[in-house]
Order: sequence, then C-alpha cells, then structure tokens
Amino acid sequence: MDQVRFDYSTKNIPIPPRNSYWKRLIEKIGSVIKRMRWKAFFFDRHEQSNNDAANSDNFGFKSRKCPPQNSDLDKFEADRLDMVHNTKFRNVNNKFQNKRNGDIKKIKKSTKAFIPADKTSNFYKLDKTHHDKLLRDSITTTYKKASTDAAIIIDSQAKSISQELKIDDRAEQIAKLQAFITLKDHKDNFAHHPTCRLINPAKSELGKVSKQILDNINSKIRKTTKLNQWKNTSNLRRSGSLRAYRTFPPEQPRRKIRKNNLGLYRDDGLVLLRNTSGPQPERIREDITREFKKQGLNIYISTNLKICNFLDVTLNLADGSHYPYRKPNNETLYINTNSKHPPTIIKHIPAAIGRRISDISSSKELFNKNKPHYESALKQSGHGEKLTYTERKKPETHIRKSRQRNIIWFNPPHSMNVQTNIGRIFMNLVSKYFPKNHR
Repeated sequence: MDQVRFDYSTKNIPIPPRNSYWKRLIEKIGSVIKRMRWKAFFFDRHEQSNNDAANSDNFGFKSRKCPPQNSDLDKFEADRLDMVHNTKFRNVNNKFQNKRNGDIKKIKKSTKAFIPADKTSNFYKLDKTHHDKLLRDSITTTYKKASTDAAIIIDSQAKSISQELKIDDRAEQIAKLQAFITLKDHKDNFAHHPTCRLINPAKSELGKVSKQILDNINSKIRKTTKLNQWKNTSNLRRSGSLRAYRTFPPEQPRRKIRKNNLGLYRDDGLVLLRNTSGPQPERIREDITREFKKQGLNIYISTNLKICNFLDVTLNLADGSHYPYRKPNNETLYINTNSKHPPTIIKHIPAAIGRRISDISSSKELFNKNKPHYESALKQSGHGEKLTYTERKKPETHIRKSRQRNIIWFNPPHSMNVQTNIGRIFMNLVSKYFPKNHR
C-alpha cells in the first residue's frame, strides 16, 4: 500500500470535452423548459387548483410526469435548442488543467485502485487482492449475508409507506450499488493494521422522508428544551458552553451535569466538569460506558483534558482560547484558480477562508499566528490575496419561511473553453418572447 499525494484539491473541475458540455447544457435546458411548462400549466389553471398543488407535501421528490406543451413557449423552446447547436468553443492551453489531465490518464492506466483517505487529502494505491480483502472484511464485520427476498420485502414495505404518503409515483426501488471504502489513515497503527470506513450507497429513498421527519422532531426538541444542538463549530463558539444530547431512558440513573456543560456534534461530544477531583471524571467515564453497553453501544471517552481538539478547532481551558486545528499528515488544499468553477466562486474563496479562520480564532494574535499556513495553501492554488482578521458579528436568527417558487432559475454549465455567452443569449430570448406586457 503506497501513499499518493496530489498537490491540488480533488474538488477541482477539469475542462470537459465538447460532447460532455453539450450533453450537460441540453440537460439544463430540458430542466428549465420542463419547469417553465409546469409554471405555465398551473398559471392557466384555476387559482385554487394551483394552491392545492403547491401545498402538497412531496418530501422533495420530483414529479416524473411530463408537463403539457404550451403554445406560448414553442418558439422560445426552438430558439433555446438552436442555441446549443450554435455554441462555439475555443482552445484553452492551461498548465494546471494539462497536469490534472495527465494525472487522470495515469490513474486510468494503472492496474491498482486509488483509495481516498477518510479524513485527510491522501490517497493510497492498493492492488486488487488487498482492496477486495479490506472491502470484504469491512462488509462481513457490519453485515451478514441475506437472500434476495430480503430486498424484495424491504421494497414492498417501502412501497406501502410511499402509497400512504402519496409519493409512490415519485420514489424508486433500492438501487443495487457497489459498496466502497475509505482508509482511516489518521488512526494509530494504520501502517500495520489499516482500518476502513464502509460506505453503502444502496439505501432506500424513504430515508429522505425519515430525515425530514427527524429534523422537525429535533427542531421541536431544541425549541422546547432550550438545548443548543451544534451544527458546526460556529454554533459551539456562540453557545459559550458545552453539552451532550443524552439518549438513555429517563428511568436510568445519571449523574447531574448541567445541560449547558454538555455538547454534541453528530457522534463527537464534549463534557465540561467543574470542581471535580482527578478520580471523579474517571468514575463518570465508567458509568457512561456501562450505560452505553447496556444499550448495545460502544463509546470512547478521554478524561481530564485541559486542551481538546474538537472538529477543526483546538479548545484550551487553561486560558480560554481557541484556534484552528488541522489533522496530522493532512495537507491543506483549495480550489485552483484555473479550475472550471464559475469565476464568482473562485473569486470569493480567499474571503471565505479569512472569515472561517477568524471565526475559530479567539483573538487577532492567534489568527495572525495561524494564517501563514492558509495563505501558503491559497498561494499554491493561485490565490494571491492576503487574509485579514474580521470580528464576528452576532448572527441574526433567521426563520425559514415556506413560500412558493416565483422565480425559475437557469444556471448554464460553466466552462472556460466555451466562447459563446450562454447567459446573455438566454436573457435576450426571455426579453424577446416574454416582454413586460406579456400575459
């Protein structure tokens, strides 16, 4: 197993071949035409019918029905498709893109698999035998062999639920997808005993429904209990205290710990203990571990910590400071300025990085101490801007409002080898066929 490092982020987008761009552009045009037809269809219908259709809860599943054609859109649609045929390209000689394309060719020619690390930017070359063994061991550790009838039963149950929710014409059966692994190279003794994270993409689409229901439940719990469930490290900083979401049944005994001194982000938690002796945290750890085992769960707890690395922040209880944390053996990489991302996204990357480092630095001094590393990573990706410290303002509380979509967005695919201004042509067609006095 050989470690491979690329000196650029894998999030960089290559310049696509012309056929790939045309295909993507046709998909985008087809999508916006479909949405415009639906909008025209409901516009021509009675207002009450339109409201009923808009208020139905489909849990984000898109309709597979085709909207009817509209005579007012025929000429517009024809010109939109002509725009695809008239799209012109230009030759782009980009050193970064040429290097990236060369790496892609080497990977395709290689007889070994390139497996990404779980939480770092590293890759590892594995031969087929070694890869299959790691994948098989990861699967057999978590799953047991089942008959094909099991999938049929799951699909049958999912169908019944979909029919109750009236989304059976939108949801699909479980797709048969190959599981894959990532390597946990941040774990101890990885070189001699590599461990993996198993990714199983074959899941029921009703998981989307479950997620929305659980999000609503969690939102109500947070509002009722006044607990701050962290969504990111910015929430951790704003809370001013640490808490954990406890999942034990209420009848089980637990030590009294103030809710504001407990915290959880997904499966990573923090507990702040005040005025406790050395052995006391260890006894608390044993009690929590015992209760988890009763529920058939495992938990790893470190106690008596004055300095803790939590997500991408180092927290120091001794002086009350916090500053950026990076996992060892991990290289910081950003999107290159020559990537195929839209220019506006690339332009705002340095400012976004500066705000992020400012948010997780408790002082300007700590920000200045850590920023050279990030400026160097930005410079390596072609960004010449310097990072500046910004005081974080108290964020306003936003309540998401459920509203009808009165705007139809068209986002044409961006590529630096496209000479035609797709956006301008589209807006000219809108002005031509839908003037202000149009019905």
